[in-house]
Amino acid sequence: MRTLNKNVAEQRKNKILNALVSTYISTGAPVASSRVLARSRLGLSPATIRNVIAQLDEQGLTVQPHTSAGRIPTPEGFKAFVQSLAPDDAEAREFWARVESNYDFGGEAEESVGNLLERCCGLLSEVSGEAGAVLSPNFINDVIREIRLVEVDPGRILAVVISDLGIVTSNTIHLGRKVGYFNLRRIEEYLNAKLRGPAFAEVFSETYWDEAERQAGEHLYSEVVLKYMISGGSGGKRELYLEGFSKVFEKQEMREPQTALSVVRFFEDRAALMDVLASCQRNDGVAVLIGEEIRPGEETLADMSLVAGPYRVNGVSVGAVGVIGSMRMRYSKIIPLVEHAAAFLGRRLSEVVGRGKIGFGRGEPFAMTLRPWVGK
Repeated sequence: MRTLNKNVAEQRKNKILNALVSTYISTGAPVASSRVLARSRLGLSPATIRNVIAQLDEQGLTVQPHTSAGRIPTPEGFKAFVQSLAPDDAEAREFWARVESNYDFGGEAEESVGNLLERCCGLLSEVSGEAGAVLSPNFINDVIREIRLVEVDPGRILAVVISDLGIVTSNTIHLGRKVGYFNLRRIEEYLNAKLRGPAFAEVFSETYWDEAERQAGEHLYSEVVLKYMISGGSGGKRELYLEGFSKVFEKQEMREPQTALSVVRFFEDRAALMDVLASCQRNDGVAVLIGEEIRPGEETLADMSLVAGPYRVNGVSVGAVGVIGSMRMRYSKIIPLVEHAAAFLGRRLSEVVGRGKIGFGRGEPFAMTLRPWVGK
């Protein structure tokens, strides 16, 4: 009796599993061995195909939903399928390059960071056919690099904070009295010296400035620096952008009442979804979470998948972008789409926050108007 080399047998099993999973993704119906035989193109006999599928059943990679039916892949089978993929990113690279070439940050319309995240989320949903999700930047570990002060009205100071990541935020502070230009410059010098430690601030002795300047400096330091630290850095509250929710229910398996209910509840629990994306932010690259991997112990998510990864501002991971949908999503297309979406967001945000001009309107976190700095 001829015995196959172990590596050859493993490769053959993987090809048959890939053929079965690919067919199931396309049809959503249990896959018969004859369909696997045709798709795998291995030139094997029907009996050999059935024997290998039986091995897949034993390993928990496929399951027969009922007698005489074909097989469907289990979450473990999908995971093995994903791990064997070598996606071609040409289509995704071309799509995001086209988006980037049409994205005008120097045009007439002022663009906010929130609008950028929302637009990226919508585009990702549109091109993937699933739900797009973006977790807003997290700059909690960011530190203040510089403070600039501008007197906009007598007694009213605009404090502009520039972080180490290049993020620019502003606060309006009421001092209650007018501060002269040169006095304001000395207070600004004091604040920036104090950021660098007590030794730097010590140069501002009592003979350097008067009591009124000292009091104004301490007041501004508390209002600007301490408020910045308490609020969690330049980011403040994080936001979740979610687009294409209805697309998830276009797959036939999502129309089952119990499945649909569990999916709706999953999307309603925004805090839990944000936690999942935050965990993906800590990865080195794109992660694929299938079934209960999305939320351990939650069996109702057995038909769901999440493909998500971090995006970076100036090399620092600050948020996550991803696609959420049916386990039957087209992983070979969606994985590169998410990779290039993360790269697109990282480049755009690095440009916006690194060369930004403050808009003076009030708004929610990340709703500040930002434009590329074109002056010197």
